[in-house]
Amino acid sequence: QGGKFDKTPADFPAAGEKPNADGVGKFWMIRTDEGAYVHYRVCTHLGCIFAYDDTAQGFACPCHGSQFQRNG
Repeated sequence: QGGKFDKTPADFPAAGEKPNADGVGKFWMIRTDEGAYVHYRVCTHLGCIFAYDDTAQGFACPCHGSQFQRNG
């Protein structure tokens, strides 16, 4: 499970910037032109911790190759 979410809007990166990872709560904080998002970093398929891929501008699971857009 994720941890307690105690972040404020100021903790989120600007739209288009690389997301911020929170290792304690296991979540990503990201902002797009549509708004701010929080994504749980644990893949729902196998429980792997997925990473942000700068080249693809999205998230990728190292276990089975699933990819997720910046807005989830």
